[in-house]
Amino acid sequence: MHLLQKRRVQQLDFAPRAASRRDRAATGKPASKRAHVQMSCTQHPPGVGACAGWCGTHCGPECCEADRWFQLQASRIPVQSWPASSSQQASAASERPSAASLGVWPVRHVMVWQGAKVHSSRLAFMYWPVMGTLVAGFRARGMRVTAGVGFTTAYTAALSRLQPGDAFVWVGIQGKLSQPWGHLKSRGIRTVYYHTEPIASNGHRQRCNLIQVRSHSIQELWHFSYHNIHQCLTSQMVIDVLRFIPPGYMGTPNDIGTTSNSYAKGHIANHHDTHDNNHYNNDDHNNNDDHNNNDDDHDNNNASLRLIFFGMVDPNLFPRRHACFRQLKASLGPRLVQRYDVWNSSAFDSLMRTSEVYLNLHKDCGTSQVVTFRNSLLLNAGKAVLSEHADCRDEHEYKGMINFMEVNDIPAAYKRLLSSDWRAAQRRAHKLFAARFAPEVLFRRAGVYEDWGLGARGDAEQGTAAVRMHYAEVITSRQRGGRDTGRQVTQAASRGPQRAARTLVPPSGQPAATLGANCTIDQLQIPLT
Repeated sequence: MHLLQKRRVQQLDFAPRAASRRDRAATGKPASKRAHVQMSCTQHPPGVGACAGWCGTHCGPECCEADRWFQLQASRIPVQSWPASSSQQASAASERPSAASLGVWPVRHVMVWQGAKVHSSRLAFMYWPVMGTLVAGFRARGMRVTAGVGFTTAYTAALSRLQPGDAFVWVGIQGKLSQPWGHLKSRGIRTVYYHTEPIASNGHRQRCNLIQVRSHSIQELWHFSYHNIHQCLTSQMVIDVLRFIPPGYMGTPNDIGTTSNSYAKGHIANHHDTHDNNHYNNDDHNNNDDHNNNDDDHDNNNASLRLIFFGMVDPNLFPRRHACFRQLKASLGPRLVQRYDVWNSSAFDSLMRTSEVYLNLHKDCGTSQVVTFRNSLLLNAGKAVLSEHADCRDEHEYKGMINFMEVNDIPAAYKRLLSSDWRAAQRRAHKLFAARFAPEVLFRRAGVYEDWGLGARGDAEQGTAAVRMHYAEVITSRQRGGRDTGRQVTQAASRGPQRAARTLVPPSGQPAATLGANCTIDQLQIPLT
């Protein structure tokens, strides 16, 4: 067996618990011994005997189905031909680079992968906005992309085929600990971790120190939120490069003919979710008559214009969000509806056909948090989104696409929306999202093409309109100069064990009025100490 393959088998040979405490509470039944035995297929080759239907030692039938779904979605993303410069062509004809020469070597092959739970297909759909964006961004420069979902045999084979000068991008927390980060970096493979979780300002949820994944072996950390980047910059984490690459414009994914129960049913809801839905959709839940004040509004009884909250409001898990939802429910009554049963594209498409207006509330409602993946899905689908205020840096990115406001102002804003030309507003937001969040645009703004030798400096020569950066979208540990000069990155060198002090600033002369109602120039500055 190949040394790397053997290493992977050893790293993947773990036995996850058959069911978490939350799962057992949801079903009301303890996990059975049979379920525990079936959590992995290390005793038989995948696809054989008791492991029939498995495509990896830790990827059961639903996990395999999720990967097949992903492969079909990814196959629809075209590979663009991108003319390489003469220097790049000369480099391509030379020997593979050493680890020390990666800074100038054009990356031509990248492996983009995400984890998946053994018996679940949820993460494939949840992470599609990111995975699709990454695949499209790389293919826009003609790169060869190997991508997939779960710990399949294809995943192990793809790892073993990586060569010096290639890149490895892991998406999400599922499986991040078992990736051979140090081994890949030592072989001259560029290592990237895409952080998918919101980072709370208090640091208690999803800490950003990444000590567990050996941050010294990860060369680049990519985020979907400036809020997350700011939290990471104030931590003790040491990563060479941080980039802002949010989920981009991809259109709505399509379903395929599937056989697994989760896809065939079109939705998955556990006991707690069903309880929450019944609780908050019951018209008798609140006797406040405020929701009857606009009975004469011609859109009041239009079911497609109900305000849909797309997420969980469990009072035990998210007490602040629960409190905000109750407050809004008291004002809006049956016009505010909670949904937490959409886990694949069939269920998502069904919801999109029947609902036009959506609400975003943070898990820690009332605090400036991230703009989550679901909002990108909604913008892709051309929906109207009302949100409580987010981090001002993130609000600036979504200006004109998402309506940000205080929680107390949401009911009035919702009523104003219904009395306006909301369809025209949807079209404007969708058009703006398609232009500003195209994967190629996001990659170019974040400096990926330039840093990875993929011809970004030739954009103007190729007739591609340059994208003006409102403020820095890539942060590097290199001192100012060379390729960093034009990126609004300033650094002050320091000696000793402490890191250099760095500050990100917006372009000089940017008027504060263009930065959003709750953003100022000072707030857009991100100190690194």
